[in-house]
Amino acid sequence: MKNKAIKNAIKKMFGVGITTDYFNAIAKQRLPANNALYEPIDNSAMNSLGQAHIMVSVDNVPGTDLIRFTVADWGKGMDADGVVNALQFGSKHTKEGYLCMYGVGLCNFLLVMTQNKYDWMVASKTPEENTYHVVKGPFALKMEMDDTDDIPLEDIVMQPEYVLYGKPSTIVSVVTDKHIASTMLSKEGNARPSAVTNLHVLRRALAEHLGVTYRGFLQNSPLNGKTSMQILLTNFRHKNGTIENVFVLPIEPPIDAPLDSNGEMRDVVRLGDYEVPIYAKFGIINQSRLNTLVMGEYPPKFYYLKSIKNEGMDLQLGRRTVASAQLETIWGIDRHQNFNAWSGYIVVDVESAKLPRGYLNTLANKSGIDVNDPGWQAIIQTIRNHHEMNPRNVRGNTLMDYCENLAARIRTDMPEHDVAVKYPVYANRGQVDVVDFAEDGTCELYNIENKNGSIKQLNRLLMGWNGMVAQGIQPTQATLVIPKCGPMLTHTVSEWNGCTQMMRPEQMQKIFEACGGDPMMLPTYNFKIVVDESIPT
Repeated sequence: MKNKAIKNAIKKMFGVGITTDYFNAIAKQRLPANNALYEPIDNSAMNSLGQAHIMVSVDNVPGTDLIRFTVADWGKGMDADGVVNALQFGSKHTKEGYLCMYGVGLCNFLLVMTQNKYDWMVASKTPEENTYHVVKGPFALKMEMDDTDDIPLEDIVMQPEYVLYGKPSTIVSVVTDKHIASTMLSKEGNARPSAVTNLHVLRRALAEHLGVTYRGFLQNSPLNGKTSMQILLTNFRHKNGTIENVFVLPIEPPIDAPLDSNGEMRDVVRLGDYEVPIYAKFGIINQSRLNTLVMGEYPPKFYYLKSIKNEGMDLQLGRRTVASAQLETIWGIDRHQNFNAWSGYIVVDVESAKLPRGYLNTLANKSGIDVNDPGWQAIIQTIRNHHEMNPRNVRGNTLMDYCENLAARIRTDMPEHDVAVKYPVYANRGQVDVVDFAEDGTCELYNIENKNGSIKQLNRLLMGWNGMVAQGIQPTQATLVIPKCGPMLTHTVSEWNGCTQMMRPEQMQKIFEACGGDPMMLPTYNFKIVVDESIPT
């Protein structure tokens, strides 16, 4: 009877619409401001005329505490129908591009940044047009479009670096508050509004976010040596205080290859009828390179820091980084302190494979990948087949690894020498980290410390020198390798190097006679300090 009732039911067709409450719901995505800002930049990248020319600015709204973010480009632009289409939720795609997926990106940006209560503007024209088609928000169920021959926000977008390209094709601008803007100041999007002390803080953050996210576009092409994208960031303040317009520089993980491999992986993954090349580069974070990684000689605040939340690989879809610090997603394991210095990136070359839309889906706001996508699952399995991750096979994040790496470099430079790691002195009551034994019976000593230099560390090196002498081996140099050195330690080393070195009596007698009995001619200590900020902690 139940089935019969359903069979005889009368079907009623209805449409699905939206209300103003829908706009407010989309605005509450907990999407960091930088992720929202990527949407118009993605559109610019996919609609460029050759090299993409993009400008990003962060400005105060005069007379208020509000902040204006503006993105402009000099690409293909949109006619009036194109602007209307772009502002639809789930708009029809006009271009086949791997960053054009769901047709909601621009709307996400406008709503997340303004919370549908502050002003926004979209203005665009094709290169053949002189008139901009302008729509201003907040969103409503019915919107208006104005046409103007004037350049909207001309004082912001017409920067001298881009004047030669004429009028911009598309200008997207939003007004927001410090609460929303502050979300780009932490990787989780949970910074406090008080963190926005000035606009330079936001511009510095953008330089880092954009450098990581668009590094594939910002890097020089191996084919022609040119970049496929320029992002002009206005009024950027360098560490030295200089303020100027700058072109955002690409940021790669500052890594060294692990000791047990060359740190690279190449393979091809078959997705349907397409063969997609993948390339991975992985290794151990180099601390010294980390300190000036971000444009302006700044250290990073959000990426590649040696911590549990930053460990793992970036996933790069084509030239766009779509997820960073991926560990659980790829290897299905919990984060572990032994992975703190582990980083790298995986490039999925969808462009050379000419992979069409519909493969390798991301989240709707491109803040991560769709882990249920069969294509991503195939890629992840391929990576796992190449490299198994567990705390035991991650090398390079210990002092012992550093010592072994140093010893390996000495063996390469001096193949005729014997090199020992953790060499015992004083009947194994002390150790020298690395000893380089020369063929003439002398040696050079190296001690590695992961704390700032101290007299205690220098005394340990002195003990190593004297211990070698006691065993009948004469050191000629002793090097202390430390992450930081103060002036007092340098002064102490200078004083010690003026003192007669420890020698066995018969050796001292021989040298004393050779120099005619002049004690001032006896050899002195030869201590040396090397500063290396990459020493693992």
